[in-house]
Amino acid sequence: MAPGCTIVPCARSAEVFDRVGRGSVNAAVIPIENSLAGSVTEHFDLLLARQVFIEREFRLRIVHNLITLPGVKRADLCRVYSHPVALEQCRDFFRRNRKVEAVPFYDTAGSVKHIVENRLRDAAGIAGRQAAKAYKGRILAAGIEDDKRNFTRFFLIRRKRRVLPGANKTSIAFSLQNIPGALFKALSVFALRDISLSKIESRPMLPSRGRRCGSECSSSSRGGSRFGESTGSLPLGLSTSGCSSRVGSPIVTCTFGVVQSLVSGFRIQQLLNDSGVASFCG
Repeated sequence: MAPGCTIVPCARSAEVFDRVGRGSVNAAVIPIENSLAGSVTEHFDLLLARQVFIEREFRLRIVHNLITLPGVKRADLCRVYSHPVALEQCRDFFRRNRKVEAVPFYDTAGSVKHIVENRLRDAAGIAGRQAAKAYKGRILAAGIEDDKRNFTRFFLIRRKRRVLPGANKTSIAFSLQNIPGALFKALSVFALRDISLSKIESRPMLPSRGRRCGSECSSSSRGGSRFGESTGSLPLGLSTSGCSSRVGSPIVTCTFGVVQSLVSGFRIQQLLNDSGVASFCG
């Protein structure tokens, strides 16, 4: 997604967004959704809370490998470190190896680094092939994930908006009034205009989010909306809008493909106002 870049590791997701916001890195790559584990809700929340723009997305096939120090045998293993999601996706391995303890770690590649740097001969990490190469570990077993239909969608985010050609998706976030039929009414304004919805995600509204409603949403190319999934250059002229929804109302993010009938300058904010139940957030 960013060829030729220098990788800067971060221990926490918030640190990634902090670095982008401060400008200490040019861009960041974050996972947003896994085909088996579902959405990365923390990243949805951070996208809404921080001033970043999504430039592009990439769908990656995930292969989990058991990585150890050279010379370590499977019979030597007592612990296996990895990110909790990776451990969850390798349940069959732990079912077959009941004496091996699954130990949650902050990162998949970081687990391999930890094992190699500390010379842990009774432990392994679960990570991608690149981690074994980077930290000089050995792949003891390849492809130990339970389901081969394991894909993760990643976003490339930047501090400043950068629109690339060939856009075909955009995303928005809006809050809803807590009344019967509110979601139906909000979505109907898109359905009646033949705008194809591909994903919907609901998040609880926090007090700090209420202040963010009203920030500008911009379109993009294989990336470029202010929030949500963005592989798309939607020719939008968007302005700010107040958020009158009270704390406790959900924030809904929608992703949809752009269709030919969506004319230049079409305002999503106006669409939501037409519903009478929604307030544009970004």
